[in-house]
Order: sequence, then C-alpha cells, then structure tokens
Amino acid sequence: MKRIIAILLALVMAAGFCACGRSGGRGGSKRGAAEKSPVIEVKMTMDNFYDYFEYHEFHSPTKNDNGDTTSMQILYGFKLKDGYEAANLPEYKDTLKVDFKAEGLIKEGDFKIDFETLEYTGTESKITVEDITEDLVFWPKGNRTEIWAFGLYSKSYVMYFRKMEVTAVSGSIFLKNEPGGGETVSEK
Repeated sequence: MKRIIAILLALVMAAGFCACGRSGGRGGSKRGAAEKSPVIEVKMTMDNFYDYFEYHEFHSPTKNDNGDTTSMQILYGFKLKDGYEAANLPEYKDTLKVDFKAEGLIKEGDFKIDFETLEYTGTESKITVEDITEDLVFWPKGNRTEIWAFGLYSKSYVMYFRKMEVTAVSGSIFLKNEPGGGETVSEK
C-alpha cells in the first residue's frame, strides 16, 4: 500500500513540475525563455512583395521653441504588414532591395500649411517635376525598408511624390514569424 501511495505521489509531483514548466511559472523550466522562434527566410519577388510589405509615408515634424510645427518632412518607404516581425539578428543578413521610380513635385512659393492634414493654400511661384529612380534596402533595426527623404511641407516649399512605383524586387528577408510559407532556416 505504501508503494502505491509513493508511486501516486511521485506521479502527481511529476505532473505538477511539467505543468509549471509549460506555464513558465516559478520553479518551472527556464527553457521557454531561452527558446527562439523559428527564423524564416522569405525570398522576395515582384509577385510576393506586397504580400509582406505596404507603402508608408513616415512624417518627421520640425518644431520651434514653443513646440509649434514649422515644417514637415515626408520620408517614403515600405513597412512590414501587421503580423510579420523581422528577425533583426546579426547572424541573419537581410538582402532585400527594392528599386523604384517616382515623380517628385516641387512647388516654390508662399504657403500656409495645415500640418495635421498636409493641406496647403498660398501662391506658387515655380513648379518643377523631378523624375527619381532609386533603390531601398531593408533596414536592419526594425520592420521597414530604408526611407527616401523627399517630401517637405514648409512656408516656402511643398515637395512630395506624386507617383511612386516599384520596378524591381530582389533578395531575402528573415522573419520571426511567417504564417503559411517561407523556408525555415536552421539556427546558425
């Protein structure tokens, strides 16, 4: 009888230790903290680029001493869609390259800008259209590409991309999570 009770007690204790290890509770296994999510390599092409990335304009205001916005720089690029997270680990080198062409519109004059909506009124003295052909690579410290600084809304200049078109995509990115595809990379 004592043996049966001892065996049952051992089984209950073993089950308790297993449960603590799974929940990460006190006294449980520390294995969960050290485990890494699988890293997925995704080869990028024109066909799948917009499955992972979306166009994004990053706004960077300049403020005066009173905290009022005096100009707004617009930085153009692409960010990973919600649900994806870049690995951002030094042992995995992202090689994504995005070629694009854009039509930049430059207006000189005297403008009044609403910095919340970027709507403006005023007098234009000169308008220039600039054709831009450049490339962006994946920024290794975040979930976006590098950005192209072109846009500017200020008292004397209004500059922005009127059109931006991706013309070529190559390379790979490494993701911590990739629902439904990609190639798992063994740990290095």
